[in-house]
Amino acid sequence: MPPILWIKSKAKEILKHDIINGTVNDEMEARDVYEMHEEYKEYEFRKFQNNFRSLKKVIKKHHNRAQEDHAALNLYLLLHPRRDVTAGGFPFWDTSEARVSLKRDIDSGIHDRMSTTELWQSRDEYQAFSLKKFRDHLTQ
Repeated sequence: MPPILWIKSKAKEILKHDIINGTVNDEMEARDVYEMHEEYKEYEFRKFQNNFRSLKKVIKKHHNRAQEDHAALNLYLLLHPRRDVTAGGFPFWDTSEARVSLKRDIDSGIHDRMSTTELWQSRDEYQAFSLKKFRDHLTQ
C-alpha cells in the first residue's frame, strides 16, 4: 500500500512541529532529520529531502511575515494609542477594576445571591458602567 500523500501525512505534521519548535534547525542535514522519526521513513529519502526543503522555506516565509506583521502592529499601536474611554464614554472593560471584581464575585458565588441590580450597586467600580453594560458582561 503506498504511503499517505505527504500533504496529509503524520510525517509532515511531525516535521512541521519540529521545525517550528527548533528541534530541527537550518544546520541539520536532511539525512539526520530523516533518521529522527519512523514516520519519515514511509517516504523515499529523495522525496523526503525535497519535502523537507520546501517545508523549511514555507515556514521561514510565514515566520518572516509574522515578524513583519508584529512590527507593523507595534508601530500602529505606538502611533495610535488607546483612548482612556470608549466611544460611548465608558472605561474599557478589559482593563477595568470592575472586570476584576466581577470575576471575583462570580468565583465566590456572590452573583447567585443577589439580583443583577443589587450586585451592580454593591461596588463603586461597577458604577463606572451602565446597568445594561454591566449586565452584558455578567451574562457573558
